[in-house]
Parts: sequence; structure tokens; C-alpha cells
Amino acid sequence: MGVKQFLGIKWTENSPKMLFYDNVTQKIEYEECEGSINIRKTGEKRCRGYYDLETKKIVPCKNYIDLSR
Repeated sequence: MGVKQFLGIKWTENSPKMLFYDNVTQKIEYEECEGSINIRKTGEKRCRGYYDLETKKIVPCKNYIDLSR
């Protein structure tokens, strides 16, 4: 099992699913939400990158700094 990066939440079939990027397989995965989810704004804005649906690749933001260890 590798590190998965949380990308967001997607609503499908009237239920929320968490969206993750798996760094090992380099694929985007969905997982069912369990329990309570609390989402709040922090005022911080960060750009990790985006997923290009045409090329099927993750494109990092221009000023992205990798903080993973």
C-alpha cells in the first residue's frame, strides 16, 4: 500500500465518494465515505496540479513545491 493524495469529494448516485490519487499505481481512485465528514474553508489556497483527461496525465501547477517526505 502506498501513499494516496486526497483530491476531493465527488457526488455519484446520491452519495459522496472521496477521490484519491494513488502515487504507486498513478491512478485516480474513488472510495465510499464512511462516518461524518466536516469540510471547512481555511483561507489557504494551494495548487497541486490537475488531471488532464485528454492525455490522462497529472500536470503540476506552475509554482508547485513538492512537500511530501
